[in-house]
Amino acid sequence: MNGTFLLVATSILWGVAHSALASNRAKELAARLFGQIATNRLYRFSYNLFSAASFLPILVLLLALPDQPIYNIPAPWVYLTAIAQGLSAIALMAGVMQTGLWEFIGLSQLNLQRQPVQAKLTIAGLYSYVRHPLYTAGLVFI
Repeated sequence: MNGTFLLVATSILWGVAHSALASNRAKELAARLFGQIATNRLYRFSYNLFSAASFLPILVLLLALPDQPIYNIPAPWVYLTAIAQGLSAIALMAGVMQTGLWEFIGLSQLNLQRQPVQAKLTIAGLYSYVRHPLYTAGLVFI
């Protein structure tokens, strides 16, 4: 099997699983199985742990497969691509900071002293331009 195909296929599989687990349907199923309180406290952190662990095979493939280009971007477009990636990396960091690093990771929700916060629509900062700046910046970076 072609290494590039394997890498792309595992990346797509990871993306589909990642998106499916972020869906409201998956959250509702978790609430039915584990209870609403457990879901409010554990879902985000568990989701991030699963995402990180399931991304490891992709990293292993990146290291194990022979180094071969998937595509080549000619100049001057490669410079524009680098600028877009730099700006998207800055947007990713800004989005995480706006969300709050501990909130994004899910550690804030694990605090038993803290009352669960009702979800609300954020419309300030980067969220005033796009609904999910972290996904948008991540896709632009890729």
